[in-house]
Parts: sequence; C-alpha cells; structure tokens
Amino acid sequence: MKKLLFLIIPLCLVLLVHCATEQKTTLPTAISQEKCDAPIWKVGDSWRYIYDNKREWEYRVLGIEEFKNRQIYVVEDLYGLYKKGFDTKTLQHRVDIGPDRKKVVPMTDWGWRYDFPLYVGKKWEKMVSGTAGSGSIQRNYVLVYRVLSFEDVTVLGGTFKVFKIEQEQRDLTQTGVFFKTYLWYSPEVKREVQFRLGPAFGSWTSSGQGYELKSFRLVDKQPTTPEVKSSTEKVEPATKPQVSPPEKPKISIPVSPPQSTYFVTVTGTSANIRSGAGNEFPAITIVKQGDKLILLGEHGEWFNVRLENGQEGWISKRFVKE
Repeated sequence: MKKLLFLIIPLCLVLLVHCATEQKTTLPTAISQEKCDAPIWKVGDSWRYIYDNKREWEYRVLGIEEFKNRQIYVVEDLYGLYKKGFDTKTLQHRVDIGPDRKKVVPMTDWGWRYDFPLYVGKKWEKMVSGTAGSGSIQRNYVLVYRVLSFEDVTVLGGTFKVFKIEQEQRDLTQTGVFFKTYLWYSPEVKREVQFRLGPAFGSWTSSGQGYELKSFRLVDKQPTTPEVKSSTEKVEPATKPQVSPPEKPKISIPVSPPQSTYFVTVTGTSANIRSGAGNEFPAITIVKQGDKLILLGEHGEWFNVRLENGQEGWISKRFVKE
C-alpha cells in the first residue's frame, strides 16, 4: 500500500502542475491602452478649419514665448486681427496678442483644456468663472471632461485615429442647467479634427457652429525636396534619367475653395483690398464695382476674400454684398 501511495502522490502533483500551466496559458492577454502625450508644435505648423456655414479660419505657429511664468505657443490667426497664445502643456487659449504686441487675457475662461496624457476612460474637471453670452453677470461653472473612445473619424482633411472627448459645462448657480460639446483630438494632426455641439439641458440653449479640419501642414511631415545639381553639359531628351515622383506625404495640402463657395460682390465704385482687417493696414490692391470675390472668412466689419488672380486680403463689409 505504501508503494502504491508513493506512486499516486507524484502523479497527482504532476497533474496539478500541468493543469495550472494550462490555465495560465489560456488566460486572455491584456490589451495595452492607447495613450497620447502633449504634442510638440513647431514653427510653420498650420491647420485650416471650416465652419458649418462654409466660413474658414487658419492657425499658423510662429514661435514660443513666456507669459505669466508659462510657455505659450504664439499662433497667427490668418483670418483675424489678433495672434493667440496657447499653453504648451494644455493647449488652452491663454492670451490674445494685438498688432502693438499688447497681450490681453480673454474675458471668458471656459475654453477647452486637455489633461495629457489622454486615454480612454480618463476624466478631469475644472472650476471656471465668466459671463455667458452678452450678459454681464459673473457666473461660476464646472467643466467635466471625459475621454469616451479612441476611434476613426473622417473629415475633409482625411481619416484619422482620434480621441473623442466630451465636455460637460454645468452652471453652479442653477441646478440642472448644463450643456455638452464634443471634440475629436488627433495625435497625428496635433490638434482637434472636429468639434460638434451636443445637447443642452434646463434653461441653457446651445448656440454656435461645429467645424472640422479642412487641411493641415506639419513641418516634421513635409516631404524632402530632391537635390538638383546644375550642369552646363547638354543632355539629350533620350538620355535624361527617369526620376520617380516622390511619394505623397501623409498630410492634407490646402486647396482653393470650389467655385460653389460663398461669393461677395463689390457695390462701391471702387474699394481697397487691405493686408489686414482694419483701415490701419496698408492697401495692397483695388477692386471695382461688380467684381466678384471669393469669401474666405470674416472678422468684425471685415471680410477676408480671394481675388480672381489668387491674391488674398481684407475688404470692408460696407463695400460689398453677399
């Protein structure tokens, strides 16, 4: 009997080890969660967006400066009068920079705030204050952000992998009053590629428009230009080397809007096209009554337009009609 036990016990141990090994190898492997750190913008990076009403705007990075002990990206608004300063860590719009280099902090404080790194399931909050709409009453709000998913989205500028982020803005002075907005952030583009308004609850009414990315340029994704060597030696056509065209970069290049885009017609006898949205900017050319101009954007009482020859500038709304 003792001999039999000596044979059975080792056999049981072998079976237990085998079963434990089998269980371990059949457990599902954990899938690593996609994460995204804060982007690094470079001088020359640019993004062009289009609103639901077909108006356009474009940002271009000019450099980095310090503002109130923070590093900010100085960004040119090609269709606006002011440059903008975005926090390098959160991409929050922190300051406007006028033509005289004077820095002005925006009156409202509830712009989008990222909390990098981003990953699905992340949530963060921010208490802010400001005036809503055209009112003058100071209100307190809480902004609640949630990363809902990591998905594919297709916009005019292309198809991208994006983090879909929900922002819920609650009015702390009125219970049950809040609204939601949604933003799709692309690590490849280094900015959002789409923004949409969500539902509003209580006495809040959501207004404004959504927008999406139309095109973009990133310095670190620009194709390299082939080196061209000059030579005085005459080369016959038959002996010219055949060079394959460079591979298309994974970026969207800005294109002129189609002819179905908005037009404005000059109504005055003549009008100046200026380099910026204001009479303080120099006139770069003159248009005549009846000329049709492609409408690109607007700022205050000025339209950003493109002429038939491709030249772009600004014209006062007083001298055109839509």
